[in-house]
Amino acid sequence: MNVTRREFLLQSASACAGYALGAAAFVAGVQRFSLINALAQGLDYKALVCVFMAGGNDGNNLVVPTSTTEYNQYAGARSGAGLAIARDALMPIVPASIGTPFGLHPGLSDLHGLWTDQKL
Repeated sequence: MNVTRREFLLQSASACAGYALGAAAFVAGVQRFSLINALAQGLDYKALVCVFMAGGNDGNNLVVPTSTTEYNQYAGARSGAGLAIARDALMPIVPASIGTPFGLHPGLSDLHGLWTDQKL
């Protein structure tokens, strides 16, 4: 197959242009989704991370009702196994939307600090 110089130059230029466009699109895509751009958004980035622990966490011991009736029900259900947390060991919170007092598990002191600073 004989290729003229003109056809060779045309095909070479087309290949280079195609490569350049493809490379530019790839670089633009990488920049769009890169970590550098995510960090460039600023330091006020916040994310909620939820971890499904498949039974590794007793959620009923994280936020415990502290009103007398509800706490007694909670303690009655857990006292036989020794899982109930003493009421005075719980860190108090009162969600404004509910108005009912609750207590956070003693191991959640950092979370309680966020609550009292109204950042949660």
